[in-house]
Amino acid sequence: MRYAIALVAAVLLGFGAKLFFFSAPTAVAYVPTVTIDTSEIQRHITDLPVHKYHDMSFVYSEAN
Repeated sequence: MRYAIALVAAVLLGFGAKLFFFSAPTAVAYVPTVTIDTSEIQRHITDLPVHKYHDMSFVYSEAN
């Protein structure tokens, strides 16, 4: 029984040491330096596709 407890303790200590010494590298965030002028994009929009659909939002069936 003591060997099993010692084995579990050794595995847990090994796993903890692995996490401590071989941690994942810190991610570096990329911040773009270019700004996008959305108002200029919206002013120059042409030829957008139009989707037409049959709107039945306020059509109710008759009460029986």
